[in-house]
Amino acid sequence: MEENHIVDYAVVVSSGAQGMVADVKAHLSEGWQPIGGVTMIMGAYCQSVVKYGLRDELPPQKPNEEQS
Repeated sequence: MEENHIVDYAVVVSSGAQGMVADVKAHLSEGWQPIGGVTMIMGAYCQSVVKYGLRDELPPQKPNEEQS
């Protein structure tokens, strides 16, 4: 059985706590999952979100990207 891997990553950025909640909920409805906690950078709320899938679902890499 294959393990799920992170296949996509994004950072949700919002200027306020209520906006952050709404933005993260919108991402949840699209299959994203929060990872880690909320960080505040220069007055903006930031939340990392990821999508999980099988390794063969990874998007193709550009020639200059290295695979880890």
